[in-house]
Amino acid sequence: MAGAKLPASSDCRDGCSQQGLSSAGNSQLKALSARLDKFNTKRKMNLERKRINAEIDKQIRKDARDAKHEYVVLLGLPESGKSTARKQMRIGLGAGYSEDDRRGFITYVYQHIFLVMQCIIRAMDLLEIPYGTRECKDKAELVKSVDRETVTAFEEPYVSVIKMLWKDTGIQECYNRSREYSLSDSTKYFLSNIDRIASPSYLPTDQDIVRVRVTITGIVEEIIYNYDQFLTDGHSGDRQNRLEQSKAMFMTVTSLCHSAHLILLLNKMDLFTEKIMYSDLADYFPEYDGPRKDAIAAREFILRIHAAAEPVIEA
Repeated sequence: MAGAKLPASSDCRDGCSQQGLSSAGNSQLKALSARLDKFNTKRKMNLERKRINAEIDKQIRKDARDAKHEYVVLLGLPESGKSTARKQMRIGLGAGYSEDDRRGFITYVYQHIFLVMQCIIRAMDLLEIPYGTRECKDKAELVKSVDRETVTAFEEPYVSVIKMLWKDTGIQECYNRSREYSLSDSTKYFLSNIDRIASPSYLPTDQDIVRVRVTITGIVEEIIYNYDQFLTDGHSGDRQNRLEQSKAMFMTVTSLCHSAHLILLLNKMDLFTEKIMYSDLADYFPEYDGPRKDAIAAREFILRIHAAAEPVIEA
């Protein structure tokens, strides 16, 4: 009949019901999938956070290990080689010396040259050694009049004058008797390199830096590689039998430093080997009965007297 409603078929009802269930299932699956993605993302973030924290902890432990400093205290008489050892360790173990660092030593080298030549000139009078020529005697007065602490350049006429004096027979005789007065161990090295040092483009080499005398009093701290090293120095007057003074200092140090590890450095072996050829150790230590002009035997004797000087520390 026209206008009459037909009843819905059972197939239509079932289809619509299934479509509704399918849409609801898809929504649930999408929600579950979103929750899983969020969970996985959070889990990944947590894992990454743990990894970063572990790396940070590892770096902190490493930094803590690296931050542990071992302290090396160099003790000795003036000119016993403390500065030399410090500079050698900086060259061999540390960053060495930059060009700016080297320029900072130029003035010290110039002043050192005047220092050693003035020492020889004063010793000439003390030991009553005549100059080889009258001209050298007159030129020596010129060098002696210089205030070395104000020296900042090395120019004529001083370059030629010091070269002339170093060749003088009287000066050479005085140098060969340097054990009778106070003279730097690096005298020959610097006075034999005047031309190189006088060059306008002069820049100190590693050897120049190691050998130049820079007076140290008090305590100096310098970081070398990954440990700290302290330098300490005192004031000394008499140089008579410095080996006996060295032994006395060693006894004092071993008495005070009960719990410290001690190392005896018998350095400057090159100079010792040179001097033992003409300066008999038995003249200063009558108890030495080893072979003469034998640097190794003499060194072993010196080691023994220092070891014997160490006090026995009772537990």
